[in-house]
Amino acid sequence: MKTIAILFLALLLHGQAWALTIATGSAEGTYFQIAQDIKQITEREGIPIEVIPTNGSFDNINLLGAGKVDLAIMQLDVLRFVAEIMLKETGVNVLQEARVVLNLYPEEIHIITKNDKIKTVQDLQGKKVGVGPEKSGSALTAEVLLAGFELKVERVFDAPDAALKKLGTGDLEPR
Repeated sequence: MKTIAILFLALLLHGQAWALTIATGSAEGTYFQIAQDIKQITEREGIPIEVIPTNGSFDNINLLGAGKVDLAIMQLDVLRFVAEIMLKETGVNVLQEARVVLNLYPEEIHIITKNDKIKTVQDLQGKKVGVGPEKSGSALTAEVLLAGFELKVERVFDAPDAALKKLGTGDLEPR
């Protein structure tokens, strides 16, 4: 896997003198750490990488589309959502335009509660639920899940650390 990643990056950078840029997500998040790991490996091979922290998947796809970064790490459901919107509104097929899509790992989803009565996703009905920052990939994934389970909840658009604090203080407790 390491050899394939290095070969891919070497081909991408062939003849270029600047660093390859990767849009990631917050500096505390999984995507940022993945990019740091890629940077560590590629720089040993002489391939410079610049890791760009962002607000997440929507920022990443916008930066990539605007040509402001070379690579972007994002949730697959965000890519599909944006691709469907772009195809309807502009006729551009983002999935055909993408050169490489690599599934790094299955995306994690966490449902955390202090309430003993919440045992299933359906038990979130009518509750206050932290879904991630507004316009983030996490918020989009939450929308897909809530719609799939036909749940009506009060959405709270906080970063994970702020949502955990609210959970600790009771501000995300059920009504």
